[in-house]
Amino acid sequence: MNRKKIILILSLIYFIACGTMVKEKHQEQETIQLPKEVAFRVPKALKLIENHKDMTKVHYEKRKAPEHRNFGYFQMKEDVSSLEKKQFIIEENVQFLTQIMDKLEKDCGETDRQNSQPCSIENGQYSFIDQKSNKRYPLGKLLFLETTSNNQTYYHLDVDMSYFFHHREDNDFIEENDVIRQSIHWSKDEDNVSSKLFFNNKITTNTITMDYTQTTKGIKKMRLEEEYIDIANNTIITFYLALQKEVKKERYTIDSQYIIANTFDNGVREKAIDDAKGFLGKKIGQLFFTFAEYQVSTTDDHVISGGKLAGLSSTFDRDGNELNSTECNEGEACDLNDPSTWRSR
Repeated sequence: MNRKKIILILSLIYFIACGTMVKEKHQEQETIQLPKEVAFRVPKALKLIENHKDMTKVHYEKRKAPEHRNFGYFQMKEDVSSLEKKQFIIEENVQFLTQIMDKLEKDCGETDRQNSQPCSIENGQYSFIDQKSNKRYPLGKLLFLETTSNNQTYYHLDVDMSYFFHHREDNDFIEENDVIRQSIHWSKDEDNVSSKLFFNNKITTNTITMDYTQTTKGIKKMRLEEEYIDIANNTIITFYLALQKEVKKERYTIDSQYIIANTFDNGVREKAIDDAKGFLGKKIGQLFFTFAEYQVSTTDDHVISGGKLAGLSSTFDRDGNELNSTECNEGEACDLNDPSTWRSR
């Protein structure tokens, strides 16, 4: 065999091998997986320092009357710490559900999951192992859907996890008749992720939402929200924390709100709102709090009466130690809309 033929054969072998490698790599990239990152950590300055492994009740305990709430920096840290524990539950659920993705992709072929109706897997067909207890738990009904919008692919997964939550060892934080579902919606590039955990029964509903986005400019955004609805008493309690994180500058923009809303038979809704806005830098942070009460029409959401009752400003370090604070209450010689007129506490 002459030299030219040998070179030609070796070249063909090389190109075939490279083609196979590219094909295998492409197939590997096309495998559907749950997003690796669904949130980022809440900074230390915004939460209480405690053992977050201790499970707390997912449902809100009965709150004090709004006018007696010790609103402000410490109260916000209590609320954020409680909400962060639900964040950990969602992150744990996502890790559990990674175990089923290969089988789910196989069972829900492209044709099935790309229809307008999601691919449906019946109760008990899937399960996962909780590595802490080394126990296998069956899952309830699964729904899986793939959609496309603006040249981007999105995946939607909804899973009934009631059996797991009712049979895990630390199950005292849920109600006996709760139906519990975990949903995850994410973009193929994993830059946009929305996770929701639902606890529903005939008396109350509790929804924890965790939205997470990241950009190429080094900015990450996260919004944590919990909504608790007491159907019998027509009461809705909502708390959210929205953070924008500039990674390189280690700076956070903070927006938070706590709302208690009661609806009365006369068609009027009463709202009490704690509102907080501010920032956290490398060394210090500052938050401005306002507390307000409103009477609102349930028909058109028109404000009938009410307004701001108090304001408070807190400056604190990265470890969460309050350095300085000012306040203003309704009726005092200060302007609730101008923090520069507030008095030191």
